Amino acid sequence: MKSLTILIINILFITVYSYSQGYEMKPGESVNVDLNGNILSSKLNTGQTQNQANKKTELNDDGTYKIPGYTPTDKASVNQQNYAKAKYKLYNENIDEYYRIFGKPTELKTVTTISNEEFLSLPNEKQEYILSHPDLYFIDNK
Repeated sequence: MKSLTILIINILFITVYSYSQGYEMKPGESVNVDLNGNILSSKLNTGQTQNQANKKTELNDDGTYKIPGYTPTDKASVNQQNYAKAKYKLYNENIDEYYRIFGKPTELKTVTTISNEEFLSLPNEKQEYILSHPDLYFIDNK
């Protein structure tokens, strides 16, 4: 009877604390908390923890994330360019998948728009930097 009372008190504590911190539990969700009430992990009724569900995708042999449109070759310079282009394309065509793989920025950044002509006139290193940072640059093809 004593352990049942402790269990009920713990459940109430977790519910009240989570609510006060702005965390809303989903139906069928269980939560692991530390002694300070911080949420360590949560498990949905699917059996997969949220930490696992939010994991980044697998890595390629060259250490880059596997993303659509990119297959590593044996040439590092070609890989770097192809990866930057695939990352840029993914950002523009499927932002949700991009954020799932690379994470969502915690702060809003200013996006710089540059014309296609200006982009093509830049040195290759700068072009590669712009292509690998689609969250900071937008190339206007008009």
